[in-house]
Parts: sequence; C-alpha cells; structure tokens
Amino acid sequence: MGSLRITPTLILATAGALVIIIAAVLVGWRAVERLGAPAARQSTANAEILAAAFSVARHSGALASNAAIPTSLADTPDTLAMRSAATNDATTALSAQLDILDDARGNAAAIRAHGDALIANARLIEAGRSDLLRLLTDGRDNYRRFSYDYHRGLNTALVTSLDDQLYDMMTWRVEAGQSANPADNPVSRAAVLRHQHTFELL
Repeated sequence: MGSLRITPTLILATAGALVIIIAAVLVGWRAVERLGAPAARQSTANAEILAAAFSVARHSGALASNAAIPTSLADTPDTLAMRSAATNDATTALSAQLDILDDARGNAAAIRAHGDALIANARLIEAGRSDLLRLLTDGRDNYRRFSYDYHRGLNTALVTSLDDQLYDMMTWRVEAGQSANPADNPVSRAAVLRHQHTFELL
C-alpha cells in the first residue's frame, strides 16, 4: 500500500475550504444573533398577547357569571358585599388585560368595546342589588302582613260557619212549619256536603 502524499495544492484547497466554512459559520452566527433578538422580542410579545387574550376571556367569564347570579331574599348585606368585591376584582383584572391588548395591538378595539360594555353592565347590576334586596324584603313583609290579616279574617268566618252548620245538623233545628220529630227532618245530603266543603276550605 502506497504512502499518502499531501500535495501543496491539496493543502491550499483544504485550508481554503476550512476558511470558507469558518467564515460561513461566523456569518450565519452573526445573522442569527441579529435576527434572534427581534424574533425573541416578537415571540415574547406574542406570548403576552396570547396570555392577555386568555385572561380577558377568563375574567370576562368570571364577571359575567358573577353578574348573572340573581338577587334573592336569601341574600344578606354581607353576601352582596362579597359579590360586589368579586365583581370589582374581576373588573380590575379585566381592565388591566384589556390595557395590555390595547398596547400590544391597535386592532383590539372590538374586544375593548365588548369588555367595557361588560364592565359597565356588571357595575350597573351591582349598583342596583341593594335596592332590589330592600324591595324584595319589603314585598315579602307586605305579603306576610296581608296573608296574616286575610287568613285571620277568613279563618274566623269559616270556623263560625262550621260551628253553625254542625249545630244545625246535630240539633235538627226545626224551621217554621216543619215537624218537630227528628225522623221527619233528616240531615240533608246538601247540608253534609256544605259542611265538608267548608271544612276543606278551612
């Protein structure tokens, strides 16, 4: 097997190729460095926009859910205060995320408009909850007073009527022109049904 001979031409060609490869690597590295910073900044900006968009959706859902809870007689000033605090927290968070979208992209106007409308509606609902609870409480109290007065009068009338009917059926009260013999004046079916219906009404 012959010895490997390296000619000066091969040495020069190899050295030139190495210089070209090293130069290409350096140029590529420098280009990647120059492009890398904007790409990284763009990637970070896109991530912030994406995170803000998800946060807008999350806080909007929380705000809408909280505003959709109906005010009822089971509520107290404390529960209303807790609900208002939750609404304020969601509103603050949503506004902050909308600001991020506004800063990042100028075409977020539609999202901002919907978000602002949601915030305004939620605040309007929260502002009316205390008055609504007061009206519901007043209505319940008025109904209880009316119901008590109405039923008290009605019950008195029904009990009196039942007593009278029972007395008439048990004593066979004789009307003018009727026989005094109970056998001649049996309790009528109509009287029994009237007594039953009055009792059921009571």
